[in-house]
Order: sequence, then structure tokens, then C-alpha cells
Amino acid sequence: MLPTELLVDFMEGRVERREDENERKRVILPTCFYLTQAVTGFHKRDALSPSSSSSFPPPPPPPPPPPPSLPSSSASKERRKERRKERKEGRRKEKERKGDSFSRAVILIREYMRLPMVLLIFLFPLVARLSANEPYSPSKGRGEGPKETKSKKEKKKKMEKRRKRKRMKITLSTIEEGIGNDDDRENDYKRFYCEHR
Repeated sequence: MLPTELLVDFMEGRVERREDENERKRVILPTCFYLTQAVTGFHKRDALSPSSSSSFPPPPPPPPPPPPSLPSSSASKERRKERRKERKEGRRKEKERKGDSFSRAVILIREYMRLPMVLLIFLFPLVARLSANEPYSPSKGRGEGPKETKSKKEKKKKMEKRRKRKRMKITLSTIEEGIGNDDDRENDYKRFYCEHR
């Protein structure tokens, strides 16, 4: 009986149970041996045959040698450098995250402030020209500022004062010229000072 047939018979329960201990060993032991062979795929006779070396797969290549280990000091330096790089990268990402929100806010403020700034630049000379009495010029500046508007009564008073000053000058000049005698001149002075006091 072939080993495979014996194995199949054993698995399907067709092998007779024998009371004799020797018979039982004779049936069970070869079955276990052939079961092991079937699982592992290795037969003793194949191993003993001269052509078995060609049927076996080639042995696996030896593992590559490990890289030469660095001294402990240089390895610790390398580790420290790596940690520093990681920390720097983390800080840079944090700054970028914070800076994004800040830069967005700055851009929005700039956009909203652009129109008022342009209007202010164009309207400032116009406002200065309107507020000043004389026209605005960049070289002179704004001038003395707005002058008060005077009413007609104030203008009349000013004109009267000017006329009086003119009369006073004329009267003094005529008195000093010596028209008339000394008594008349003295009376003229008195009258003049009484009028213009």
C-alpha cells in the first residue's frame, strides 16, 4: 500500500483498530511519519538520492552586513541635530499659522482703508482752499486762516476813523504852518484835542 493511500484510509477511518499493541504501532507510526512528510514536503528518500541537491531551492543569500556603528558622541550629536530641526520646524509652522490670521486682518484693514485715504488725499487741498481766505498754494501754505466777515456798521466805523485821521493830519499841518497869530494857534490846538479826544 502506498503511503498516500494509507494516509487517506487513516483519515477516513478505514484502518482497522487492532487490539494487538505491536500491530497498532505498525499502523500508526508509519502514518504519523508520512503525515509529517506530507505537511513538510520533504521525503527521506529524496534527501538520500544523489539528484536531490538539484531539486532543492538555492539557499537564501546572507543578510547584508550592518552599517558601521558611529561612535556614541557623534550619534548623540546627530540625534540632537534632528531634535533641533524638528523643534524649528514646529515653531515655524506655529508662526505661519498665527501669521496667516494676522496677515489676513492686515490685508482686510488695508483694503477698507484704501478708499478713505484716497478721498482724504484728494479732498484735503480743496478743504484747505475753502477754509482759507486766500487760495491755497503748496509753497505758501494755508495762509492766516479764515477771516471774520464784518457787518456794514463796522465797515462804516472803520471808514470814519480813517477820515478823522486824515482830517487830524491836515489840521495839525495847518496849525504847525503858523497860520494866524499865537492865540489863534493855541485855540486851534485846544479845539483840535477836544474834538479828537
